[in-house]
Amino acid sequence: MSFKGFFKSSLIASVLVSALGYAEIRVIDFDFGSNGAAINNGDVISNQYSAWGLQISSCLIAGSALQGTNQVAGICDTTAHDEGRQVAFDTSLTNTRDEDLEVREVTQADVNNNPNITSITDPTTGAQNYVTAETGQLYPALDEYVSYYENLSNDAEIQSTWQRPGNVLILNEQNTCNGVPCGPDDEGARPAGFFKFEFSNPVDILNIDFFDIESNEASSSSPNNAIFFSIKGQSELVRLNVPDTGGSNLVRKEYTNLFNVESFVLNMPGSGAIDNLVFRNSVDGSNNSGVINAPLSLGLFSFALIALLRRRAM
Repeated sequence: MSFKGFFKSSLIASVLVSALGYAEIRVIDFDFGSNGAAINNGDVISNQYSAWGLQISSCLIAGSALQGTNQVAGICDTTAHDEGRQVAFDTSLTNTRDEDLEVREVTQADVNNNPNITSITDPTTGAQNYVTAETGQLYPALDEYVSYYENLSNDAEIQSTWQRPGNVLILNEQNTCNGVPCGPDDEGARPAGFFKFEFSNPVDILNIDFFDIESNEASSSSPNNAIFFSIKGQSELVRLNVPDTGGSNLVRKEYTNLFNVESFVLNMPGSGAIDNLVFRNSVDGSNNSGVINAPLSLGLFSFALIALLRRRAM
C-alpha cells in the first residue's frame, strides 16, 4: 500500500471512530439542556435532557417522609408540593440563600496563602481557576470530557462552564420555583429527600460531583444516605453511598463498574448539591462486555480498519 493509501485509510478510521466512540458520552452539567438552551438559577430541571433519553424528578422529605414515600424505588408521596423540587442553583452568584455552595475566582491571595493553589489561571488552557467561596477548595475543571460534549464545538459560552461548577442541582426548600424566578435554597433538614434519574436506554455511569455534604449526614446507614441503581436484567439493586465532602467542599466521584443502568435514586441526607452527571450509552442492553474507553478504541479500531483496507488492496 502506498503512503497516500495508508493516509486515506487512517483518515477513514479516525472519522468512523469519532462518530462511534465519542458521541456516546453525555455530561449533565445543569447549565445547558440537550438542545443548548441555557438553564437559569431557580429553574426546575425535569425534561431539559429528554433528547438524550433522561428524565429527572425529585421528592422533598424535609426530615420526615410522608406515607407512600419510598426512598429505594424513588416513589414520592401523593402531596403535590413535595414533588418537583429539583432546582438549578447558580454557584457563581453572591449573597445567596446558601453561601456554602457559592464559588468565586481564584485570586493572588489564594496563590500566596493556599499551598494547593499554584496559579490564578489553568497553566495548560489559560482559563480562570475557581475555588469554593467558604473554604477555598480548588475546583477541578472537567477538561477530560470537553472533547466528548457535542455542543462545545462552536459555543465559547458553553465551553467556559467546564472551568467552574456553574449551576448545581439542589432539592429546593421552598415550593416557589415552579416556572417563576426565585432565590433557591437547598433543603437543610435531615434527610432532605431524593432525586430520581430515569434513562430511556441503559447507560454506564462515569461520574457525579457532590457538594457540601457533611460527615454527620453522610455517615447514615439508612436509605437516607444511599444511591440505588437499577441495572437492566438484574432484580437486585446496586447500593452505593453518598460521599462525605465536608462542609462547603466538593468531591468528584468517578465510577468504573456501573454498567447498564436504567435508573437510579440518589438520596440527599441533608443539605448539599450534585453536578456533572457523566454517562455513556451502554454497548448493549444486557452486559458491558467489549466496552473500552473511547481513546483506546480510537487506536484499536483504526489499526483494525487499516488492516482490513490493506487486505482488500492486495
